[in-house]
Amino acid sequence: MVENKNIQEFLESGVLDRYVMGKATEIEIQQAEHYIATFDEIKFAYDMMQIELQAQAFKTQENPPEDLKKELFSTINTSNKEIKKQDSISWFQIAVACIAAVGFVGMLYYMNIANEKTQRLEQLEGEFSSLENRIKNLESDNLIFDEEIQFLRSPKTQKYILKKDTSLGNLNVITYHNNKRSVVDVTSLPKLDKEHDYQLWADVNGEMISLAVLNQDFLEVDTKIIDEASSLNITIEKAGGSDHATVENLVVGLSI
Repeated sequence: MVENKNIQEFLESGVLDRYVMGKATEIEIQQAEHYIATFDEIKFAYDMMQIELQAQAFKTQENPPEDLKKELFSTINTSNKEIKKQDSISWFQIAVACIAAVGFVGMLYYMNIANEKTQRLEQLEGEFSSLENRIKNLESDNLIFDEEIQFLRSPKTQKYILKKDTSLGNLNVITYHNNKRSVVDVTSLPKLDKEHDYQLWADVNGEMISLAVLNQDFLEVDTKIIDEASSLNITIEKAGGSDHATVENLVVGLSI
């Protein structure tokens, strides 16, 4: 909540607007760059403002460069000096040639401008599409994160902690369980050789039933099995897991 409030206050402060327009102070520049680098929401707002600024620039009519104007007028003036020395037919031919040259050069210039605008517009459309996809992914990730937090904090979710200091190091595995989901959080496991893995078992009516080989940080396991289990146990098995628990390799157990 504090983070969201800070983001909102920063956006409303106008610092980002001044930064994009190049009117920010040195302190505001440092602040804006920090927020852009730290918060995805600020980075997205900055990117959108950049795109909008560039789009506005393209709406403004561009005039030919002064050098091009001077060159064209110089050509016309030179032609006029030569016309005075020639008869009326030569004057007409030169005038037509000058007008054609001016028109052709101008046409080439504006064709080049139009082509550059088209290419830039396509680039901006691609960037905008990429930003849209990024926002959708962030929204999806946030939704998943919120659901996970609700599951973990729910009063209906039970937490079973299998913890032990072994000769190999600290072992800490937490199983979160309610009537809908069961998730194993592998907080820490002492490292084994490549020939062995840790395996989680549920004791159901005296039978050890495999829940998971602990080779990932988070694992979804069968909720119904845990509902019926009297204890959870971790053993060391051959790499990839075993169909039957090796009881003599039991590392830790917990009655539930």
